[in-house]
Amino acid sequence: MKRILVATDISNNSSAAVRFALQLALQWPVAITFLNVHNVTRPVGEIQRQLEQFVEEVRQQLAVTIADYSCVVINAFSVTETIMHYARKHRFDYICIGARGAGTIEKLIGTTTATLINQSTVPVIAVPASYQVAPIQHLLYASDLTNLEAELKQVVDVAQPLGATVDLVHVMGPAKPEFDLDDLQTTVRQISALKISVYIEAAIVEQNLAANLEQIIQRVQPSLLIMFTTQRSGFVRRLLFPSQCAGYTFIGSVPVLVFTKA
Repeated sequence: MKRILVATDISNNSSAAVRFALQLALQWPVAITFLNVHNVTRPVGEIQRQLEQFVEEVRQQLAVTIADYSCVVINAFSVTETIMHYARKHRFDYICIGARGAGTIEKLIGTTTATLINQSTVPVIAVPASYQVAPIQHLLYASDLTNLEAELKQVVDVAQPLGATVDLVHVMGPAKPEFDLDDLQTTVRQISALKISVYIEAAIVEQNLAANLEQIIQRVQPSLLIMFTTQRSGFVRRLLFPSQCAGYTFIGSVPVLVFTKA
């Protein structure tokens, strides 16, 4: 059974992550822990009751029943460090958290969600505030075609228990070498028995990768986007070279699952 840590600040925006996790639990045997990390002086017991009520209200709105979940409240100074430490210590398979658009300063400094994507060793699911509950039936794997075999196996491991279809898309920039679509389709068939549709899309050069992906997503309407990111160490490197995966969470219209590249 997979274990999912849902980080929430008990706000309306963060309810999207709760909704997604509950939908996931309907399709996949998962154990869910809802975690609130705060650094205010209110009693932990009071926040615990608020968290439990918050989760229960969302559950009732969706009219779903889940058997295996718990609520945890931690008082700590650093929200992101505490989430990452708790996820590692208790061996969670995924961290699920809400994502919302941010202004220029927030993008430079980094939201909690972006920081988790850039630093967490546990895969992160970022769910936009606009997320509406629906069966997870179609996965879009955005690939740079490096480490394809290892990454595709991870994608299939997500798709199979959900009964979801998979599309692979490679966004090709003007400076990149051309890939032969037939060769790529053959390679994918050799890696996985799951039927996977493969697309190569030419990038719009005036747009970054996140904007190019969002245009593709508007066309193919996946339930979940899957990406792999190269994490950068050091504040300056993360500031100058932000993750494209983290960048997508500022504009994305669908949940995105981010793994760390091997």
